Amino acid sequence: MGDFIDREKLNAVFDEHVKQANEIFGDTEQMSRVLDETDRVLFSEPILKDACPDINDLNGMVRSYVSGQYTEASPKSICAILGAFMYLNKSSDEIADNIPVIGYLDDLVMLSNAIEVAKEDLELYRSSVS
Repeated sequence: MGDFIDREKLNAVFDEHVKQANEIFGDTEQMSRVLDETDRVLFSEPILKDACPDINDLNGMVRSYVSGQYTEASPKSICAILGAFMYLNKSSDEIADNIPVIGYLDDLVMLSNAIEVAKEDLELYRSSVS
């Protein structure tokens, strides 16, 4: 991956999006808008669901958090996921999505970062809904 992407730069971009997510944390209307836009992106770009099978659970956990049905997740995890989703929702990102094969690598790095931050909360969420 190193030849195609600058992981350090993408990590900095991820951190910036997490900061933006922190700014809307607690505003259920804005958080829901991010989730709704993510749903639209995932519908139009199903390859992301194939490449990141955790994405449905990430989305479900944040939706459940926003609705108050599941509040055990830490704000840090929720903001990491929202930050990754905010990046996915951008119309232009670090690697254009229309580039064959590598176009989604940056998106997958963002999702990977979110999963790393939220992995414990994600496992607890999964056990609570199964």
